Amino acid sequence: MTEFDITRVEVTGDPLDRRVQFHLTGPALDEFSRLAILGGERRLVLLVDGRAVGIGRFDRVLEGDSLQFYVEVPEEGLPVFAAQLERTLVGLRELVRKNP
Repeated sequence: MTEFDITRVEVTGDPLDRRVQFHLTGPALDEFSRLAILGGERRLVLLVDGRAVGIGRFDRVLEGDSLQFYVEVPEEGLPVFAAQLERTLVGLRELVRKNP
C-alpha cells in the first residue's frame, strides 16, 4: 500500500475514544483484509515521516472502508494532524497528475 491508496483522512470517534481514520481504495482495502486474516493479533505500526506515531492490531484497525489508529498526538492536535496528512495526500496526487 502507498499514499495513493488513501482517499481521505479524518478524526473519528467520541470524545473519549478519538482515532485517525484512513479511508482506502478498494484494492488497498482488499489487501488489508487479507493481511488481517493472516496477521491475527499482530501489531500494525503507523509511520509518518519515518516516525512511529500510532499502533493497532490487524484484527482491530479495519472498520468499514478504512483503517483506524490511535495516534500519539495530543487530543487537541488530532484535527491538525489529520488535516496535514490530507493536504499532503492531495498535494502528492496533484504533483503526479501534473507530472505523469
